[in-house]
Amino acid sequence: MQTTYIPPNPIDTMMPYDFRKLEKSLPATPFAVQEKNLLWMVSQEPQDPAYWGPRIRELSDRMGV
Repeated sequence: MQTTYIPPNPIDTMMPYDFRKLEKSLPATPFAVQEKNLLWMVSQEPQDPAYWGPRIRELSDRMGV
């Protein structure tokens, strides 16, 4: 059996602080997209309010609604 070495992808070697730095350099998510995400989360909340409740609160606070 022969094994081929594949070097790791840069994403595989990133640390959490690297992701935070990269995330800050991304453009802002448009309000319309955030609104649709919020509505989708609200539709999922009845199935698991303990999981979705804090996320809905955080997103709505960020959006100012």
